[in-house]
Amino acid sequence: MTANKNPRNGWNSNPLQGNVDFTKVQNSSDTSNDFDAFVQEEQEKMRQEDEAREASNPLWGANSTATAKTAEAGRGEASKVVTDIFKAVADEANQHAASCGPFINKPMNEWIEEAHSKPVPKQLFDVFWLEGQLAILFAPTGAGKTILAMQIADGITNGQSAGDGFGYDAGRHRVAYFDFELSAKQVEKRYSHDYSDPYRFSDDFYRLELDPYSDVDGDDVVEQIGIYAENNNCDVVMVDNITYLTNQGTEKSRDAMPLMQALMRLKKEKGLSILVLAHTPKRDASTPLTMNDLQGSAMLSNFSDAVFTLGRSKKDKALRYIKQLKQRDGVSRYNEDNVVVCQLKKDSNFLRFVFEGLGDEREHLNKNERKRKLTGDIASKALQLCKSGKHQREIATELGISVGSVNKLLHDIQHNDSDSDHCPF
Repeated sequence: MTANKNPRNGWNSNPLQGNVDFTKVQNSSDTSNDFDAFVQEEQEKMRQEDEAREASNPLWGANSTATAKTAEAGRGEASKVVTDIFKAVADEANQHAASCGPFINKPMNEWIEEAHSKPVPKQLFDVFWLEGQLAILFAPTGAGKTILAMQIADGITNGQSAGDGFGYDAGRHRVAYFDFELSAKQVEKRYSHDYSDPYRFSDDFYRLELDPYSDVDGDDVVEQIGIYAENNNCDVVMVDNITYLTNQGTEKSRDAMPLMQALMRLKKEKGLSILVLAHTPKRDASTPLTMNDLQGSAMLSNFSDAVFTLGRSKKDKALRYIKQLKQRDGVSRYNEDNVVVCQLKKDSNFLRFVFEGLGDEREHLNKNERKRKLTGDIASKALQLCKSGKHQREIATELGISVGSVNKLLHDIQHNDSDSDHCPF
């Protein structure tokens, strides 16, 4: 506090006029401890100001005892006023907190003003994944989601696009890639030329495995990821895959919700951009990929900011397509009518997806898969009926197909299934 001296009474009639830092009062959450420190700090400032005046003005040091007592009274009055204000502000803050419970309550305009002061999220992987988002990439086993994730990470650490055709404007970031899938030797094979001439990644690309001798279990992994990211200045985190983040699994909402809440909290508290990889269970390759193909509870997609998926193409075993299923911060651009088509290639020492263009998802679906599935189901039922002792005509009647079809189905099974020897035909 800076108090202005008055020739008559030694202090300005307004003891609060000066430079008291009331933001300390307003921002306080511990009223008792912070108050004591605050008052001591202000009293020390006043004492130092008095000493400075004495040093610069001999007349000030020669004041009468009455003037000194008046000055001391002024300081006491100022301290009491500050105390009252401090307690009033603290009480108001406590009442406000009690009325809002666990929520942060602000007028809508204040929310928007604060949001406006923050930068617009930039692209980490085109519009599929933006800065500050918790995103999920899922695909069937063997489709190449780890390959795509590594390619994305390589681009981010070099401050460039994951490849021609993919947008990027986020600059360079340090990436922590938590790999719970591949061994180091498998990674070497993918990013070398027959285990020689390895690809040179950026020094900002960190790959982490879980120490097999560590006592950290799945439920603690999320917390440890946050600690590592903060201690090593990594603002982009990738996890391969989500099943390693919990001991409870993700099939049930009561298990998936705490996991996703923990990831969202990690994202907000640490200011991270997070990409989590996930699987899809065995599915019908003749149907479009949807959110229902994401293995686990719907909570996984509900709590995420963005979801995209990777599918195989019937046209070529090396062809893949990338489809956008959710983007909270914008419109989904790459839907089933406009999927991104890529070729899986290995140029010397780097296995990557090469952009081929855009297409219709239906062009890449295996339409014969449903026919084979239906045929397989009927054949299985025919075999069961045959083993139960029914004749072909009875089987045909029950399945609603011709006797000739039954004969053909059972004949095919006889040549492919050793169990058919038990069938009496």
